[in-house]
Amino acid sequence: MKNNNSDFLLEIGTEELPASEIGHFPVQLKELFEKMLSKQLIEHGHIKAFHAPRRLVIFIEKIADYQKESTEVVAGPPKELAFNSEGKPTAQLLGFLKSKNAKMEDVKFNTKNNKDYIFLERTLKAEKTAKLLACEIPAIMAELHSAKSMIWDASGFSFSRPIRWIMCLIGNKPLIFKFGNILSSNRTYIDIFDTKGSTIKTTEAYFNKLKRNKIIIDAEQRKAEILKYSDKTLKHYRGYTCEYNKNLLAEVVNIVESPTVFVGSFDKNYLRLPGIVITVSMAKHQRIFPVILNGKLTNKFIAVINNPKASLKIVMRNYESVLEARLKDAMFFIEEDSRISFESRTEQLKNIVFLKGLGTLYDKTKRIMNIAEFLSSTLGIAKGEYSIKLKKAAGLLKVDLTTNMVGEFPSLEGIMGKLYAEQSGLDSDISEAIYEHYLPKLQEDALPKTQIGITCSIADKIDNITGCFLINAKPSGNYDPYALRRQSWAIIKIIISHKLKFSLKALILQNLNAYGKNDNKIKEEIEQFFSERCYNFFRQTYSYDLVNAVVASEWDDIYSVYDRIEQLNAIRDTQDFEKTRAVIERTNNILKGAKIKIAGNVDTNLLEHDLEKKLWDIYINGKENISKLIDSKDYKRATSEYGRLFFEPMHKLFDNVLVNAENEDIRLNRLTILDNINKLYTLKIADLSQITIEKTKKINPSTHSCLE
Repeated sequence: MKNNNSDFLLEIGTEELPASEIGHFPVQLKELFEKMLSKQLIEHGHIKAFHAPRRLVIFIEKIADYQKESTEVVAGPPKELAFNSEGKPTAQLLGFLKSKNAKMEDVKFNTKNNKDYIFLERTLKAEKTAKLLACEIPAIMAELHSAKSMIWDASGFSFSRPIRWIMCLIGNKPLIFKFGNILSSNRTYIDIFDTKGSTIKTTEAYFNKLKRNKIIIDAEQRKAEILKYSDKTLKHYRGYTCEYNKNLLAEVVNIVESPTVFVGSFDKNYLRLPGIVITVSMAKHQRIFPVILNGKLTNKFIAVINNPKASLKIVMRNYESVLEARLKDAMFFIEEDSRISFESRTEQLKNIVFLKGLGTLYDKTKRIMNIAEFLSSTLGIAKGEYSIKLKKAAGLLKVDLTTNMVGEFPSLEGIMGKLYAEQSGLDSDISEAIYEHYLPKLQEDALPKTQIGITCSIADKIDNITGCFLINAKPSGNYDPYALRRQSWAIIKIIISHKLKFSLKALILQNLNAYGKNDNKIKEEIEQFFSERCYNFFRQTYSYDLVNAVVASEWDDIYSVYDRIEQLNAIRDTQDFEKTRAVIERTNNILKGAKIKIAGNVDTNLLEHDLEKKLWDIYINGKENISKLIDSKDYKRATSEYGRLFFEPMHKLFDNVLVNAENEDIRLNRLTILDNINKLYTLKIADLSQITIEKTKKINPSTHSCLE
């Protein structure tokens, strides 16, 4: 049978999809189709997935008309049950053959676990691709998932937005299947005014139809078109350039499929407003971009609409009038906010609930002040003028939430606080801290730079996390409404970037005390949460086993975790590292297998063998030096010294002395020696028994020994 191929096209027509979710669907579609085609043994060429606000498209080049033939192995009964003592087939074998429509000559034998079994091997007929796809595509569509979905008809299927049509072609023929109450066809719809639709006969005709109607389904191409026409439009204004916020640009790309660009303007008097207020107003209400001249904001803007047939003069006037109304409101809000002194607004925080069960923002401010003071004292920076400024800044962090501007533009929290603080004549360290304490909001954001900003940022975030755990609003699966994972990530990032050395457990306890809660269970839950976030953070850069080893030892001091991982990673391929790993692994294995509780000190009177006496002497004479190296954070040298001291004598002990002696006192004494040697390293550096041995250089003990 000759297996020809055709192009395949699927278009899922929807109501306008959310800009924040639409980009995930092409990735899902492509992965699901690749998985399905592989499973069904269907050969194909390139798979391309596209998205536009009202359509998701998958295009597959040269998909085979038939799947490949395959061989199926069917297991049967054991040979001893298939044939009787005379070698004739039993009723069980005959029944098996009948059920599989097979004959005796089809029977084959296979041995498994020293036992012979019957099996059949048969070639499966290749199914037609179109038939398989008609069954598989509805299942693929049902697997598409989004953060929020809805049910729009009686079928019960859910999706991000209602699906209005499905167009599907294989070659020049429509592929018919049903999803919910929608039957696929070879008809597409250009826009919301197109009620009749258009019949599409080939995949080429489909792409030509889109092109004629200026619909671009490739998101990267849409972005390129927007940038190209923005630059082209601004050529009429010499020296003017458009300032693109990448997140806003990504959103605009996802809400237009036929982008049309124009330049608008607004009254120059509004340039008296802070530039950030103008740009945020543009972005929030109209998704338009500011225009810059010589590094300064101008009274012009770039807008992108989804209608190439619209009258640009009318649309432009509408955009300009809406923007001016918003800027007029912003100017009014700033004037109204300035009537009340910034510092006197603190009392208004008593009227704003932080979270149900966690008091008001005034209460939160008091806790932040408490935590910030504790943290700065721990870091050794709570001195003189700094302490005065820190207390002042911490008390004003949330004050801008009482203003009209932040009420209208929540994304300006911290930004307006800084502006109003500056207008009030407050010290620049204080105004900067008000802004910085929200940083970073996103992973790619800058981190706080000033010492007060750093301290306040950590204090605010740890209070958010602790509070949410207290009211059981902690993350679970994909559920993280208060972005606690992101905030914990931010705390870890700040600590590492600024080399902050303090106990996170102590900070959590201080925060719980500030809430008036002495709940050990909650404390342990928060600690476990941070331990997991710490592991996930470092796992992005380092191997899982090294991160496991260090975090298992001690994660409380986050910067110490980073420092230990960095230093151990640098010497991981050395013999010194492998010697230490081997000592830790062997002592761990023996200690885990011990059936008695190991406690107390080593009794030197119970040391019978010269090897154990010398090993204990090495420990006594060497532990102080290793402890000093650990205390000085020189984990490389501590690892090298530990391996040099204990590798050879430890192996000699294991080769010549029975650790688990029959005498219980001697056995306990020897286990205590191993426990002391193990903990000297594992308690403060890493549990290297968790290192994957294939990734290290395995070595054998040399003839040289420090025992000799």
